[in-house]
Amino acid sequence: MSIETKVRFPPFDCLTNPSMTALRPATPLEYGYFFQLIVDSFPNMERTLERMDLSMERFCLLFWTMGQVYSVCQEGDLLGFCWVEERGLILHLHGIVLKEEAQGNGLGTQILQKIEDQYSGSMDEIELGYHQTNFGDQELYERLGYCEVKTPDAVGFPTMRKNIRNRGGHEEKLGHGDNSYFRFFACSLLCRG
Repeated sequence: MSIETKVRFPPFDCLTNPSMTALRPATPLEYGYFFQLIVDSFPNMERTLERMDLSMERFCLLFWTMGQVYSVCQEGDLLGFCWVEERGLILHLHGIVLKEEAQGNGLGTQILQKIEDQYSGSMDEIELGYHQTNFGDQELYERLGYCEVKTPDAVGFPTMRKNIRNRGGHEEKLGHGDNSYFRFFACSLLCRG
């Protein structure tokens, strides 16, 4: 089964107003750029994957086949990517990865709010992880209403969740998976909003 037949995309604001931040489904060509941005943004990635007994090739395959990758655009420019996966009624945020020049200006916060708005009608919670040494990420997520639900795993990533049920948003279920390999990834790459 091809990815195109397996995945249905939600109606994000996709470039309807090019001056605002928009999330749209990533194109096949953009997946390659997304992968390179991940590798460039996460210097300890190989060591982390090794601790998880996961090869770079397997990781590459999984991000092509698990969940959905969205391109983050603003004023027509591609600034980064957001990767999510539905797991029952929990939306797992594998990560938000932004170009260096797009970090530190609140874009990460905007993306998280768009995701919450989009999925609040169909998901109960958003789940993410951050590296335990990254206090800036922890403070951001706590400020946005996320609470720690699991202590750090073997790779060093605590898990946080936020209830988003009934905040408005679309009602369509998109498909889900149950693989938990990427908790290490979620938002430790996120820009500080």
